Amino acid sequence: MERILHLMAQKKASDVYLSAHAPATIKINGVYHPINNQLLPADGPLNLLMDVVPPNRIEELKETGELNMAIPIHGVGNFRISGMRQRGTYA
Repeated sequence: MERILHLMAQKKASDVYLSAHAPATIKINGVYHPINNQLLPADGPLNLLMDVVPPNRIEELKETGELNMAIPIHGVGNFRISGMRQRGTYA
């Protein structure tokens, strides 16, 4: 996940979208760009979030189906994280 956030900062992307069965996608100047052609597996978005989100906040996401927080990535910047349970998977 940190690699994706570094790419976001490098490309000046405003958003990244992680959804099961779709490629990770960044939004640059209102245009959506897949990072690659790999489709994320059903557990992919949650696993990526687990790389940067503290365990207690992951538990909050699992319990409530929603997560909103900010995280700092040293040397890159601060990022707002919004996670949700969607159709039985996380995004």
